[in-house]
Amino acid sequence: MITLEQAWAAGFIDGEASIVVSNKGLGSLTLSVAQNNRETLERLQLVVPHGIIRGPITRSTGLSRKPYWTLRAMGRKTVIFLEHIWPVLTEATKHKVYKAYGNCLEARGALPPHIHSDIIVSDMKKVTG
Repeated sequence: MITLEQAWAAGFIDGEASIVVSNKGLGSLTLSVAQNNRETLERLQLVVPHGIIRGPITRSTGLSRKPYWTLRAMGRKTVIFLEHIWPVLTEATKHKVYKAYGNCLEARGALPPHIHSDIIVSDMKKVTG
């Protein structure tokens, strides 16, 4: 069962998160979010406790020089978390995960066992054929 906070996190991730799979080293799924409001990331970290908040970071160029923070969560625990909230994620976010997995498959020929997910791969196959 998905809690209210997990549903909030899913919606927040839908709108704000980046999801990639690194092709370096062992390969790792990474979920990252940048925000000007640290409190929002602290709330997200309560649901994604393995996420690490870094900052404040200040840009030296560009339009906004306002400080921001990032939350980054990686590895198997992130995959398990995504599996749990999978039913309430939007198709757009699911496609971010499919793309990340697809890039990893192209580069490596297979997903590393620590980021493999039967739930996500099965769903991906239905969508991508």
